[in-house]
Amino acid sequence: MVPQLKSRRGLTLNGIACQIVNAILLWERGVPDNHKYGTRNDCHLVINRLIREYHDRLEVERRIAPAQYTPKALAAKARKERLVKEHAVPVACIMRELIDRQCKAANGDMDALVPKVHEILLSTARRTYIAQEENQALRGYEDRMPEGHEVYPWQNIWIRHEQAGIPLVHLQATAPI
Repeated sequence: MVPQLKSRRGLTLNGIACQIVNAILLWERGVPDNHKYGTRNDCHLVINRLIREYHDRLEVERRIAPAQYTPKALAAKARKERLVKEHAVPVACIMRELIDRQCKAANGDMDALVPKVHEILLSTARRTYIAQEENQALRGYEDRMPEGHEVYPWQNIWIRHEQAGIPLVHLQATAPI
């Protein structure tokens, strides 16, 4: 269990993890009955937002370093150009892992799933600002990891950036505090 700091706003980390599990279990429960509790897309939309909220909360609570900038992003920022905040592991990959693998492996057991959600979200909570041109270099990897790196545990969460030629000099500073 992840210890909780007092929160003045929004869900706690544990609250977010529990809501992710609830969304998955509720959706799966309704599938046999003509999606009684919502569609897979409904589940994805909720979980997508909650994963981002979890990572934001980690940053606010200073459990991870703030998102870093690549050298090109720093130059673009100086020119007041728009930047892209990029997750090391795409949120879509995290969702697939939680919905398609972890929930099935835990056989729908909420007590087993919540710690696994924390583990996965903590291990993927690295983000960086990249320039628009660097974002173009990630085309094809917006919602997936490169071949051979698709399944959790991700040994190298920055593999997409490395394969796209995006320098990792500033990214290494995003290790947990």
